[in-house]
Amino acid sequence: MSAIDGIVADDHRLFKLHISHHLDNIGDNCCLSSVVSARDQYGQRNDGATNSFRCSDPEVEGIGLPHRPRMHAQSYTSAIESLREMFDDLTFKVPRRWKAEDSSRRIIGFLPIYVPRELIHASHMLPVGIFGAGDRMAVIRGDAFFQSYICHIPRSVIEMALAGNYDEFDGFIFPSICDVIRNLSGVFKLKMGGKMARYLDYPQNFDPAVGGRFYRDELDRLQNDLTAMNGKRPTTAELNRSITLYNQSRRLLAQLDQVRADQPHRLSAVDFYLIRRAGNVLP
Repeated sequence: MSAIDGIVADDHRLFKLHISHHLDNIGDNCCLSSVVSARDQYGQRNDGATNSFRCSDPEVEGIGLPHRPRMHAQSYTSAIESLREMFDDLTFKVPRRWKAEDSSRRIIGFLPIYVPRELIHASHMLPVGIFGAGDRMAVIRGDAFFQSYICHIPRSVIEMALAGNYDEFDGFIFPSICDVIRNLSGVFKLKMGGKMARYLDYPQNFDPAVGGRFYRDELDRLQNDLTAMNGKRPTTAELNRSITLYNQSRRLLAQLDQVRADQPHRLSAVDFYLIRRAGNVLP
């Protein structure tokens, strides 16, 4: 099985199940997710208790993630505050610092639904989710590209692009989720100085010989675009490692979903959201 076939096989199962977009709206940093899921395991609460915990999943350790120290409630509070700062930061300081450490690094922005981040990660690039600015930036120039009555997200994304917030990004992927989002790729091709702006289409037929083949061809074209940026084409082993990492993150976030459902007092909705959003930014 080739590297591309591996991700097609993994994603085909998700498409058949019509996976909801929140499952794909996650990150590759297991530590923050496991911090909160471990609170449920050990009865940890954000009340200054001294119980401590750490990520010890054997599958995660098996793919070479660095050792995480034990975390106390005070550390949890500090981590959440850091996540809040990342959420409020519209200049993407964390990804920019990551990129500045190595001239070969690339940042790929994506609308966080159904994008194969495993492919980006395996290509030694950082996938960064872009959500627009919410109510933290007025949409003025963005309304020149779309009608003012449509969804706020694409108009806000364009506003941030024109304001220079994405200048350190090297490419963008816009998935086929609605007519407006798909057209962002065309706008970015015109306005982002020749940077890669990729529309990613998805199969409507779940027959592996039809939709599977179509999706594989789409991923091949995407990989060719990514390889053209840094000369890196991932091996099957590298892609499998990225798939394992992201699948583990999905499992951890599913545990957080369960904590919220069973004992919502242990994890506030705000903290839960901040953890999920951080996964779209952290290296």
